[in-house]
Order: sequence, then C-alpha cells, then structure tokens
Amino acid sequence: MPDKATAAFIKRNCANYDKDGKCLLDLTESGRLCPFMHDVPYRCKYGRESVLPADPDLSLKYEASIGQAATAGKACADCGEPFEPKSNRQERCSSCGAHHRRKKKRGYNREYQLRKYRNN
Repeated sequence: MPDKATAAFIKRNCANYDKDGKCLLDLTESGRLCPFMHDVPYRCKYGRESVLPADPDLSLKYEASIGQAATAGKACADCGEPFEPKSNRQERCSSCGAHHRRKKKRGYNREYQLRKYRNN
C-alpha cells in the first residue's frame, strides 16, 4: 500500500481510477483493484509510466518503496531528473547546478556594476 501522498496523487491524476478504487483499464464487469490503492501482486504500467512522472519526488519515493530504483536520490529542482546528491542540501544535478551558479554570478556582477556606476 502506498503512502498517503502517492495515493492522493493517483486519485487526482489517474484517468483510469474509478471512485470505487478499481482500474478502468480492466474491461471485465468486476474490474480489478487499483494497484496503487490496494496491496495486489501486479503493478500498473500506466500509472508508473504516465501518472507518477508528473511529480518526480513521488515517483522516486514509489520506485524506492517497491525496490526498483537504482538510487533513492533526489529529483533535480530544475530539470526534474533523478540524481544522487553529494550533500543533504544539494537541490540540483551537476549540470543544472553549474548553470544556476553562472546565472546567479551574472546577477551579482550586474548589481555590482550598477552600484559602481551610480557612485561615480
């Protein structure tokens, strides 16, 4: 059974989730239980590949809980790709981090030049 955040996310965003907790992908009259809401032996490919990637943090958490994640890392704040952080405060992957640092440095330099120009 997934945690409450994953279950709520699936209820809100899955097009195949029925209000009775059944999956509409199964066309039999009885239907089958949604694998995200109930402890069932099969996994929902549609939910894993189409619904969960909309929230990278939940996707990583879910994959780690079922033992399929290569690393239980974080999702990059900019691109959303999973990465293995080097510290507990790291928010971006290495390529996005370098881009973010350059962008911040340009802003600092711009402010410095404006202050320098105003004082002369």
